[in-house]
Amino acid sequence: MVTGRDAPSAGLDPLCDRLRAERGELDLGAALRDRVRAFPAEAERWLAEPHGAAPRAALRAVLEHPEDPAALAQLHQHARAFAGAPSLLVDATVTSLYAIDVAAGAGNNATTVALVAQARAWLPTEPSLPRLEALLLPERGGRRRLLDEARALGDDEPALLVALARAALREGDAASALRWIERARESGRPGAGGVASALRERAQQVASGEVGFTGAPDRGETSRVGRRPTPLDAAVPRVRVVAPASTPDARAQLAEEVRRDLRDAATLLGQPPREELVVWVHADVDALRAATCGAAWSQALYDGVLHVVVPGERLDDALRRSVRHEALHAALDAATPLAPRWFHEGVAQRFAGETPSVAVPSVALHAHALADTEAHLALGVDGQTAGHAYATARALVDALIARDGEPVLASVVRALRSGVPPGAIATELGLPGAPQTPPR
Repeated sequence: MVTGRDAPSAGLDPLCDRLRAERGELDLGAALRDRVRAFPAEAERWLAEPHGAAPRAALRAVLEHPEDPAALAQLHQHARAFAGAPSLLVDATVTSLYAIDVAAGAGNNATTVALVAQARAWLPTEPSLPRLEALLLPERGGRRRLLDEARALGDDEPALLVALARAALREGDAASALRWIERARESGRPGAGGVASALRERAQQVASGEVGFTGAPDRGETSRVGRRPTPLDAAVPRVRVVAPASTPDARAQLAEEVRRDLRDAATLLGQPPREELVVWVHADVDALRAATCGAAWSQALYDGVLHVVVPGERLDDALRRSVRHEALHAALDAATPLAPRWFHEGVAQRFAGETPSVAVPSVALHAHALADTEAHLALGVDGQTAGHAYATARALVDALIARDGEPVLASVVRALRSGVPPGAIATELGLPGAPQTPPR
């Protein structure tokens, strides 16, 4: 029952430990912060040269008040004056967008969303802007698409390529992950030759089918997981099932039911359906554990790919509920990747029609209840504490719906996408014990 975050893997496998450690190897935001640091000196050098009064005043305004959207807009009115210093205009834009986002504060990303869109219209071929959008607006999703757009516009910095590889592998696309890792390693940048070695090893395993199947594949089995998934239907949501060819009934049933689940989840959450999802069928729980670096808490698990253990040719009722539960995680992850765990788990259990394994005497809709449940659902917490936390999450969601109706779920998703921090949802919902809503 893992949400969009990585599954816990402490002590499971040396490769899993290396994958966790490797996440800090490259910093996706470092190149952008370098531009911000370079901007003041670059601007002062330009201002020391003979230029027109109006563009000089516009640049000075951004230099002194980078958080002012009007100053940035005025600067771009004089874009022609900076034709001889194109990097200066880009650095000013990146600096201003960072400052505007900070000035807007938590709770409302509308200004940042609008200005990023405007900046991309001003500088349509600038690769740093989709990268910046991925960093400033993670709550809106689309990370892989944005990083791929930056790459297509010419950004071949190793940090971006490795981040793109990680995003691709998270969606089950091992072939693309390997391609971007090799591109990063061949970039010639200092220290790039050995980057992402653990990620590369995992992608190679996935591409060759070395994880996901415990023994030698049967004749005709699709063992090259990630390289040859077969689309069963081109309609949105596109569901690609990677499974042993010996289980055609389960594969077809999974594709159709997961597609239906994603559509149902989209309606419940008030968002468009997730466009694509890879479903990876495993022969047993050990295979699922090897493929996900995680504990097998159930027969299905979502970590970017929907993993499911199908021991036979059909899905029984319990497995069907588990798959529907994880499909909700997949839909919510696509809609707003920063959704809190209590919301993920409470909504997923309700969506799947599951009965909590632990009885919760009563739940008060209070900010502290949300915070406590979120803490208890932290990855790595298991056993009785986790069981009670899952049941409490379900009870909290049921209580919210009893108070406000089912549309409250879509309201929470909209709030998260608008920039409300996960920890401030209690304020957004007007729960007792929550801080007063800050002015927007």
